[in-house]
Amino acid sequence: MNSTDRKLGMNRPISRRDVIHGIGTLSAAALATTSTAPVFASNTHVHVAQLDYPVSLGDYASTSGPDQPVIIAMFRYPHTNNQGLTAKEQYRLARHDLLTTSFETIERNVRIQLASILGSAGFDPARDISGITVNRWAHGYAYDKSSHALFDQLYDDDEDARYPHMLARKPFERITVANADSAASAMLEAAIEQGHRAVTELPG
Repeated sequence: MNSTDRKLGMNRPISRRDVIHGIGTLSAAALATTSTAPVFASNTHVHVAQLDYPVSLGDYASTSGPDQPVIIAMFRYPHTNNQGLTAKEQYRLARHDLLTTSFETIERNVRIQLASILGSAGFDPARDISGITVNRWAHGYAYDKSSHALFDQLYDDDEDARYPHMLARKPFERITVANADSAASAMLEAAIEQGHRAVTELPG
């Protein structure tokens, strides 16, 4: 490991979780002298960084003061602009980026960007990050109905059999299909509805 990575804390034994949006936990004191508004950066690895929503549930209580750790939610939106690609091609590339970028690459960029944003307030990426969780939400690039409106033939019925997602989710013998793509929607509730549909389509 090179000296730059050691200075960033890449060798520290922190909690690292990779689920198939990087979230870092750090001292709230570093944020006390900085703005708590979201930080936007279009030409960096992570495009948005902000304090996570203060959720308390059961025995879990969200941060209540600057002497307690906080959760920073960081979002990356892979995109390929101005290369003559169709929306479908761009979505496919974005999903590939989300699913194949190594955890090490994501962690390194999270540490670099947090140091850049909070370094002037005393934040040290090697000392102040206690855990990073990466959630790879590729379903966010489902080819949805708004994309159809821009690039494809529209039909009066949202479930017209001629739509690609309707063709793709047709049962095949004892196999049925359920996911966000089969609803042409990136929403959780759409995936749940498709799961119910697929179960009811099973023969017998």
